[in-house]
Amino acid sequence: MTIEIYTPHNEVPEHIIFYLRGKLMDFYHRDQQIDRTEVVLRHQHIDGGDEYVCEVTIDLYGEKFMIHRSSHGYLQAVREVIKEISRIMDDLFERRNELPEEIATTVRV
Repeated sequence: MTIEIYTPHNEVPEHIIFYLRGKLMDFYHRDQQIDRTEVVLRHQHIDGGDEYVCEVTIDLYGEKFMIHRSSHGYLQAVREVIKEISRIMDDLFERRNELPEEIATTVRV
């Protein structure tokens, strides 16, 4: 799995980046169907306030997902994104392991 993390220069504490990378690696160890993950952490000013954004684009089971969360701090935004990725992986893993609704076969003799 390839993990790319983009952050503003000297703005995001290293422990948050290590936490995020560790959680993404946990997902990969759980199921190796993740090909690539791109993370963008950024800070934006909205209506006189500050908002911290975490965006993750993840290639999972041949599909591409983009999860975007914002909060009052980087750590909270990262935690919300991790929670959403976990939910998505659980749903996809369940669907992947289900049997098809009907089994159809064709045999030509």
